[in-house]
Amino acid sequence: MTPPMLRIEGLHVGYGRHPVVVDAGIEVQPGEVVAIVGESGSGKTTLANAVAGLLPAAGAITSGRITLDGHDLVAASERQWRSIRGRVLGVVPQDPGVSLNPVERVGSQVAEVLQIHGLASGRAARRRAVELLAEAGLSMPAARARQFPHELSGGMCQRVLIAIALAARPRLLIADEPTSALDVTVQRRVLDHLGDLTREFGTAVLLITHDLAVAADRAARLVVMSQGRIVETGSTDQVLRAPQHPYTRRLISSAPSLTMVQPRRRTDDSPAPRTPVVAASQLVKAYPSIEDGRRRMTPVVADVTFDISPGETFAIVGESGSGKTTTARMVMGLTRPTGGTVTVNGVEIGTLPPKQARAARRGIQMIYQNPYASLDPRFTVSDIIQEPLRAFGIGDRTQRRRRVAELVERVALPAHVLDRRPDQLSGGQRQRVAIARALALDPTIVVCDEPTSALDVTVQAQILELLLDLQRDLGTAYLFISHDLAVVRQVADRVAVMHNGRIVDQGATDTVFDNPASTYTRELLDAIPGKAHR
Repeated sequence: MTPPMLRIEGLHVGYGRHPVVVDAGIEVQPGEVVAIVGESGSGKTTLANAVAGLLPAAGAITSGRITLDGHDLVAASERQWRSIRGRVLGVVPQDPGVSLNPVERVGSQVAEVLQIHGLASGRAARRRAVELLAEAGLSMPAARARQFPHELSGGMCQRVLIAIALAARPRLLIADEPTSALDVTVQRRVLDHLGDLTREFGTAVLLITHDLAVAADRAARLVVMSQGRIVETGSTDQVLRAPQHPYTRRLISSAPSLTMVQPRRRTDDSPAPRTPVVAASQLVKAYPSIEDGRRRMTPVVADVTFDISPGETFAIVGESGSGKTTTARMVMGLTRPTGGTVTVNGVEIGTLPPKQARAARRGIQMIYQNPYASLDPRFTVSDIIQEPLRAFGIGDRTQRRRRVAELVERVALPAHVLDRRPDQLSGGQRQRVAIARALALDPTIVVCDEPTSALDVTVQAQILELLLDLQRDLGTAYLFISHDLAVVRQVADRVAVMHNGRIVDQGATDTVFDNPASTYTRELLDAIPGKAHR
């Protein structure tokens, strides 16, 4: 029998006296893909960092063994680790935006791995770096090698990280949420290339993810972690089709890409048409650019037309760069259209002077993508929710405090969080605070810009349920911006698909999903992970 490439036995990892991983045991065979899944805080990243020797200073392996291709990783010295990392073990980190050196060309960063391990030097290393970028799926690899990270898209940067991780042909690759920030089509292309490369070289893969659908598509075996413990393990089909542990069942039921169910739709018994809260007509937004030495206006949004009725959820989907966020900013009055009109609550917001535009924006609020970055870390929860009330001079101090208490209760947060700051809350609690802030001014429409993409699937399900409950109770309309079509199918009444600045498909959600009119929409739907296990 072939010995495992990676064997973890009875592993305990702690931060001080606080245990984070408890009695973990995993085996990964050569060429096998094993996925570790679980919510934030489950211990999966700590386990991966223990394998890679990248635990922070406060973390330590307190007992257990980790053996990789004959190397005892627990007993390895720092000198031994320098020869293991890159050559025996490669790591693809989660965020390409912070994982690449911003002042060094990407070709040099790939070549550095070859030089460190004595595999190539000088011109040969630079040539090999270009070949590795090509193997990772980058177009025009020689040109990309001369570029800096900020000149590449997120998907391109992630491919650079894959090229770096596989440059020395390691025996094991640890991929920590390698595509969580990418659109579904880019995600599929990156994972396809990663799979092709690892199969070609027989590399074993330890995939760390909270996206159960990605794990379902890519892994032969699943390891489910909760509160630092492995609660279930087995073949992917076995775990997904007959989960044994209640936590695994809850993860699966919360994953929209696996269930693709539509829990609730807005019910509207009124036969009469209602005045839209948002009406966009032939919207255009163009920015100056230089092409062939000539200055010209390049459109990023072109001829976009849609409307949103009271109490309706209208979704705009598309890849990064499709124009969906620019469209949302024009609806918010934060970006002036180059052409066309956008009317919010009966007022054409795109041409208003600043003072009037500010007043008009009281009726339209926003929930941002990242609950970690959208809340002021210096403010308490009470201050954060009160901020829009103070900004518009609504109520006295007592009335504002009463309103804040009502909002906190409405978003199902305990009253004791009012005196806490954002860093004392979980991701789901922070997003609930952001929702409460958005509702403080009783808006008729809320722009939801990827409101759940940074959350685990179980927390995501809770936030989506909350948004639907609030819509039913308050009649608020939502403009829902997302690249996650599985989530959109759950919450949206109607959907518009954007590609290269234009709407290529628009209609009732079920109609667009079941009978897409454009090739691009079909490509997006085909890229949704987890289809084989629904």
